[in-house]
Amino acid sequence: MSLQLSGDIRAAVPLSDKTTLVLSGPDLRDARVPADSIPLDQWGLVPAPAANRAFVSYSDGTIRRRDLGAGGPGTTVFDAKTSICGAAPTADNNGAKSLDVSADGKWLVATRTDAQIVVHNLADPSKPLCLALPAPDSKTVAFSPDSTQLAILSATDRLYVFDLAHPENGDHPRRPPAVPDNSPAAIASGHARTTSWLAWRDDHTLLVATTAGLVESINLDPAAWRARVDTLGFTP
Repeated sequence: MSLQLSGDIRAAVPLSDKTTLVLSGPDLRDARVPADSIPLDQWGLVPAPAANRAFVSYSDGTIRRRDLGAGGPGTTVFDAKTSICGAAPTADNNGAKSLDVSADGKWLVATRTDAQIVVHNLADPSKPLCLALPAPDSKTVAFSPDSTQLAILSATDRLYVFDLAHPENGDHPRRPPAVPDNSPAAIASGHARTTSWLAWRDDHTLLVATTAGLVESINLDPAAWRARVDTLGFTP
């Protein structure tokens, strides 16, 4: 579900019958937006930088922009049948389940089943950022509130954080542990997958939801956590 589009629509939910449920106004009046003009299942939905508009991802990895207020057909932002960033098409019915738009409206990103991350430049589609992961199957993507960082959670519980201000360092993202090995969540999960989702709390802190029902908080600012540790010191 996508909350608070920039317009009258307060929430939108893509449904399995290819329609979209929208809740509008302070009274949350409900309405159904007809299916788009392409015969694909909807995977995810995030607000677009215009009133009542959203980016919708589809089951082959395609992303389209729709005006949910008007309810007409969408326009294609990314066609999954095309090759991009040197990677082959990923029309495999499992891509783009998670997508996000940066707060400044410049970048759009979605998960893929290969080891590539494509950060689409909405102002100039011919200039995407091409980022590489050590392994395939990204599962969740999220931009930091200040639009300068991109966090990616993989299917193997790995967490990667890219600095979008320095895309030339795309082969060397930060790799903080999504869940420390000695965490109760990791111990409870055993050999099963430990993580399920992530989100930014602020520009330096990530929240990682775990399959054990716990939420791990990860501070990416060394100066901040060192200062916190110093305040816990005991005086003789």
